[in-house]
This record gives sequence, structure tokens and C-alpha cells, in this order.
Amino acid sequence: MSIVTVGYHPELTAEAAREIFQRHFADKYKVYKRFAWDIVVEKSPWAGAGVKLKQGTGKTRFDVTRCLPSVLRGTLLVFFGLLTLGLLYFLFVWLFVRPAQKAIEKEVKSFIESAEEFK
Repeated sequence: MSIVTVGYHPELTAEAAREIFQRHFADKYKVYKRFAWDIVVEKSPWAGAGVKLKQGTGKTRFDVTRCLPSVLRGTLLVFFGLLTLGLLYFLFVWLFVRPAQKAIEKEVKSFIESAEEFK
């Protein structure tokens, strides 16, 4: 997240700031409001910036965060990210853990079969 402090403008509202952003980015990007941010600048369906206007004592600032503009795309990305992690975990278990488990199982079985205490 980036914090950008500008000159003190107590009269500046989120709506007015969004209009300023819309005028500036009108030809290049979509600009709109979304629940988490006062302003979203959407470069593409997968890349954007969320902006929150903060009025403090004697200062005006913008908090700028990278974001996925679409909630659905964000949900899908998280889902597929988790799915990918799950698949990587499965591959890790299959390739490394399972052979080790099989080896210790074989070793214990062999011990039980050959130990005098169990004959």
C-alpha cells in the first residue's frame, strides 16, 4: 500500500475526488466506486488500484492499494490459487511423503515379521 499525502483540502469528498480521477483517466481506464474503496482505477480485468480518501487533522491523504477490480475475478483467482496450492501439496505428498511412508511401513512390517519377541 502507498500513502500519498497532498495539501490539506477539507472540502474534498470521495465523490469529488472520483470525478477528478474520471476526468484524468477517462480515455485510458475505467474509474468507479466499489465497496472497499472510494475510487477504483481499472487498467484491465486483472489489474487495478483501489484508492481511499482519508481526511485527517490538517492533512488530506490517499491510500492506494493494488487490487483485482472484479470481485468475481478476485474470487476465481483465490479459488484457483488455492486449487493450485492444493495440487502442489498433493504432488509433494505423492512424490516425497508417500515413498517415505511406504518405506517406513515396509521397515516396520519387516521388523515385526523378523523380531524374536513376536515369534
